[in-house]
Amino acid sequence: MSADTAQAPAETPVAASAAAVGTVAETANIVMRLLEELQPHPLSLKVYGQEVVDPELVESIRINGILEPLIINDKDQIISGSRRARAAKQAGITHVPAVLKKFENGAEENFTVLEANRQRKKTNEQLVREYAEFKLMEAFCAKGRQLRPNLPQGKKGKAGEIAAEQVGIYGRSTLEKGVAVLHVLGELAKDESNADVIQDITREVNKRSIDAGYRKCLALKLIEGKTAKKPPEGKKHTIAQRLDELCGEIFASKVAELSMEDRDVLEKSLKRLGEFYDQHFGPEISPRGATEAPGTIAAAHVDDKVAA
Repeated sequence: MSADTAQAPAETPVAASAAAVGTVAETANIVMRLLEELQPHPLSLKVYGQEVVDPELVESIRINGILEPLIINDKDQIISGSRRARAAKQAGITHVPAVLKKFENGAEENFTVLEANRQRKKTNEQLVREYAEFKLMEAFCAKGRQLRPNLPQGKKGKAGEIAAEQVGIYGRSTLEKGVAVLHVLGELAKDESNADVIQDITREVNKRSIDAGYRKCLALKLIEGKTAKKPPEGKKHTIAQRLDELCGEIFASKVAELSMEDRDVLEKSLKRLGEFYDQHFGPEISPRGATEAPGTIAAAHVDDKVAA
């Protein structure tokens, strides 16, 4: 660590924010680091890309400094706080408070990078990239547990299933389609002349759905095979599982962007589902009460969302 880890001038906003931490700075080993020495973590760039900073955050940091220290590793890479660091740079701040954290292995470090971004709003592409990394880490950890039985036992199941739970929005099959699309994008990126195709596929994934991006790749013959890989015998998806995946895609979409035809189809389907729900589960456990007519529950949710 260079001599620039010394305290920044007292008059700077970041020095004031560090002083406000008080004795916590000593117990948490907070030090002032020269901002230009710190770099975004490679995994953060791979999954989330370059941070886009709100002007409000830049102004807040210009006035108040960074109130929550960055977390960095021993390579001066930012584990948590890349967005704050970028805002601080735009605000003209040269030194930032940081805490050095050591990790037992790369999987633990990468997991912490992803966990630090748990609450951020993400595109479908970023969610798929998260899934791919979680899956890789889970496979690594599972192998480690086989070689070292004394290690804590994690969740049981396949790496892909556990990774899909970590992402928490789409099912495994949808995310695997997304991984296939990412592979196509990576291959296309090797030739600059493919820029327009890359943009079109990425738009389909982020503005419509992961499945839409996958179908786009199929239409362009960039992915071989059928639209969906059939599950092995004895492991077919149930109707409920398929419905759950479809709901994930619907909830992630913007109803306002649906065509009137799509809205009509969606409304009719939800009415049929509502009738099935009322008939087999009883209106007494309906989230909207027992007084509503069969089939109106789900459709009413669509009306609410369209109105919003």
